[in-house]
This record gives sequence, C-alpha cells and structure tokens, in this order.
Amino acid sequence: MTRRSTSPVAAALAILLAFAAPALAAATRIPLPPPPGSSPNLGPLPGDDPLENDHIPGPVRNTEVVHVGVGPSGSVVSVVGDQTLVMNGAGDFAFHVPGPALRVEAPPDQQTQPGLRRGAVLWQGFNSGEKTLVSRVTLNPKQDIFRTLPIRVAITVRRDDSPATLPGAGTFDVAVRLINNTAKPALLYEQTPDRASLAILLDVLHSALMQGRRPYAGRDGIPDALPATDAGTKRTEQIEIPVLVDGSILFRGRGIRGEPVRVHAMTGAGSPVATVHARVSAERLSSIQISLSARPSPPAAGVLQPARTSWRDEVADANTLQLRALGVRAQRVMWQVSMLADFDAYLGNPGKGASQTKYLYESAAPTVSSVGERERVRPLGIALTLVAAMLVAGNGTVLWRRS
Repeated sequence: MTRRSTSPVAAALAILLAFAAPALAAATRIPLPPPPGSSPNLGPLPGDDPLENDHIPGPVRNTEVVHVGVGPSGSVVSVVGDQTLVMNGAGDFAFHVPGPALRVEAPPDQQTQPGLRRGAVLWQGFNSGEKTLVSRVTLNPKQDIFRTLPIRVAITVRRDDSPATLPGAGTFDVAVRLINNTAKPALLYEQTPDRASLAILLDVLHSALMQGRRPYAGRDGIPDALPATDAGTKRTEQIEIPVLVDGSILFRGRGIRGEPVRVHAMTGAGSPVATVHARVSAERLSSIQISLSARPSPPAAGVLQPARTSWRDEVADANTLQLRALGVRAQRVMWQVSMLADFDAYLGNPGKGASQTKYLYESAAPTVSSVGERERVRPLGIALTLVAAMLVAGNGTVLWRRS
C-alpha cells in the first residue's frame, strides 16, 4: 500500500499543537470526532451462532449493490443485496455474513457455494491466493433492526385535492418525498479553540474535501484534539450526512398525458427532506414507478470555504463567539465524514478491507418469506442484541459500526 504523504499544512498543525498544548491547561482540549473504527461483528443474533470462530486468512474487498423495493406508498417491502467479496491470502476460511437472510444464491458455476443457517450466510472453503465470492442475499426488512438505509421514500397521490388510490382515471397530483435517514446523535464541544490551531485545521479540512479525500482525526497530520482557551460546554446534536438522489419517476397505465420526471436532489445538506412534485392525467393510471439511486456523500467543500484567502486571515480578528461557532462547524463536518463509513457496507465486510456500496430504490412487490421455523429470528435475540447496539461510546457515537 502506498503511504500518503502528509501535506506541509497538516505537518505544521501537528508541530504547532505539540508546542501549544503544554502552554494551555492539559484538560482544556476539544476532542475531535473519532475516525471510523473496526467494531465487532454483531451478527448473527444471540444463541444462533452458526460458526464459533470466523477465520479469514487475509484482507477482503467488499462491493455491494443494495436493491431496495418500495411499495405504492414508498414503504420498504424488500431488500436484496448483491455482494462480491474478493479475498487475498492463502489458507482455509470460514465466516458468516449476518442476517436476517431469507435466501442466498450464487452463480451455479462458482466453485464455493454459500450456505444459509438461522438467517446468516455461511462461507467455507480454501483460498490458494485470491478468491472471489459472489452472492445475492434476500433479507427480511421487517426484522433487520441493525442496518440503516440512507433514505426513506414516501409517495402520496391526490385527485381533486383529496387522497386517491390507484388504479384510477383523471388528473393526479403526485408528491414523492425523499427523507434523509442518516441522522445519529453526536457530541459537540462548545469551547473556544486556540486561534492558530483552528485556522490550520479548517484549512486542512477544506483542502481534503476539495480533493475528494476523507479527513479523519489522528490521521494524515490531523490531531485528535484541539487546544482550547476555556472549558466551555458540550451538547448532543442529531447529525446527518448528505445523500445525493438521482433517478426518475414513471407513470404506467392507459392514455397517459404526462412526461417521466427526472430526479436530482440532495437531502441532508441544510434540509432533511426533498420533495418531487408531478401532475399527470390518464384514462387509467395503474401505478407510479420509481427508479432512484441514493449516494451518501461527504459534505461539500464550500461548507468550509473561507471568505478571505485562508482561514488564518479569517480567524485573525474573530471574537470568542465566532471562534466557538467555527470550532463546532469543524466538528460537525468531521462527524459527517466519519459517519460515511456506516454506509460503505450494508451486508457488511466480514474481514478487514475496503467496502463500497450502491443503493438502488425501485418499485417492487413485497418479498415472500421462504424461511422455515428454524430459520426465523428469535424475538428475544433481537431485544438482547438491540440493547448491545444502543451502547454509546465516550465520544457520543454509537459503538457499533459495520466494518
């Protein structure tokens, strides 16, 4: 792996903090949001372990496409994940991908085939150096209490200013609401940061976002805390990450008078909801079909764009309230960047390695369960594991993350 060189600005920040910290009270520091860490894999549910010990001889690259089926009202009726795992490292492997899975399929000519036991997908075999495992996993969305989809969809249809059901005839007003679903509680410190340290941090964060990189505390010269001139206070805030939504809305039926609607919207960048409106007339409107992609995205670099040449000039004459506000803004951006890792994988990476996931929303019929009584998820197990998942770490973020 090529080591990324630390920028001169980031190096200067690290040196400055090393000398500035002793001059300030040791306890007067602003902890910066932690980077995404490797947390234990929770699944499957308590009492249902299909494998006592997972073992993977090397790193795993995980690529997923998550197909989210939505009903006429926009509610989720099915979730199917297409997963490709590329393993590197020779040796035996045995691991599981948490459920609750209803079905798992793989290409018939694939040498290693997955199994399904008590809602978890099982993989076992031998890797001579590099092995690719492909599967399609149908989940039970009603029992999947851990994973979070990036958006929710709500579809309403009205005719003559009254709620309407389809199929029907006439002129219809359609509203498709795209609701950001990424919010999580995060701890923000309202303290007065050291002026010079804050300016360098803001410049580093802005530069990283401009280059399409994810700036993390404790990496690439970014410290894990800023020196501050007072103790201040702290508070919890619900923070959401931006989600870019693209796609189309189509109208099916007979005698349709209305064009398909193109969708290009951002949720979570100042507004948690984006609404797409359309009017369509039809002799018979049978259904409204949506086809959308949702992409969790880092905050725009413009959020940290200084009004002057650099943040050093910007903070030179800032007062205490302005310095505190800028410190909170930097923390909020770093939380958003850290939270992106929650959506890099949906089914989850069973090992250590990079993950990338696409989320596709399409109109669909409900999933029909084919899981027998032995494969069903136990309510008690759900309750116990939910309690574990709700534990909050010291910095205010939910402890569990998908690796």
